[in-house]
Amino acid sequence: SGTNVQTTNDPDGGGQHRGSLSNGDWIALNGPFNLQDIDGLTFRVSSSSTQIPAGNPMAGVEVRLDAVDGPLLTTATLMSTGNNTTWQSQSGPITDPGGSHKVYLVFRSIPGGQGGGNLFNLNWVQFDGEGVGTL
Repeated sequence: SGTNVQTTNDPDGGGQHRGSLSNGDWIALNGPFNLQDIDGLTFRVSSSSTQIPAGNPMAGVEVRLDAVDGPLLTTATLMSTGNNTTWQSQSGPITDPGGSHKVYLVFRSIPGGQGGGNLFNLNWVQFDGEGVGTL
């Protein structure tokens, strides 16, 4: 809701990224996902402007389960990359919720961070951890 798709300039590829991420906008990841033994998330991001110097807090992402207003799994604080052509993978821990869930990302402005209608650019999200194994 509220985002757009753009051709990415990320050297790690992906073809397209999400932009125009305003406070309260959200996306639903294609799922559901089995989150058993998942202990972190990695976001591939770039700043949307040079307003926030690299390394400073830029924006937040609420990771919610099963609905856009569902249980909060974590809130990740993303750091500025300095500009929209510098991409970084930024990781954060989560507590394994177990089981299969739909995953929603809700974008948030933070005090001192990027303002306006484009908080940052998002290329991809990766689930980290051992994951579900087979015996």
